[in-house]
Amino acid sequence: MYKWEAIYNNGEALEQFNPVNKEERLFKDINQEELSRFKIKDDNNNVIVDLKNGTFHLNNNHIEIQDFSNLDVEYRLVYFRRVQKVMSTRGEVLNTTTVSYIGYQVTIDGVNHIRMLACDGDKITFVTKK
Repeated sequence: MYKWEAIYNNGEALEQFNPVNKEERLFKDINQEELSRFKIKDDNNNVIVDLKNGTFHLNNNHIEIQDFSNLDVEYRLVYFRRVQKVMSTRGEVLNTTTVSYIGYQVTIDGVNHIRMLACDGDKITFVTKK
């Protein structure tokens, strides 16, 4: 499962799990107004969305889904997880899959545009919504 880390404009970071006492912090603890980058990571992958320019970084590789740099837009964080459970007809859980979605949303001429990555282990999928 991916764990998140919020990186602020001043360089400070807020990790999902406090490195000192290992307690989990809540997503609502993130100061969205000061957020510069948002990272999710697991044992194999490191995925970052830069909320200053709308770029992604996947294991240190720069990825640009769409360039909005010529427009004056505000990049707003999109992050959520979807959990899918496959059950037998007897109600037993056979399999559980968790997919983490990371990206941004911008509004252009009143229309919201979402660009994000769906991260399921080593499988990373681009997702765009207008």
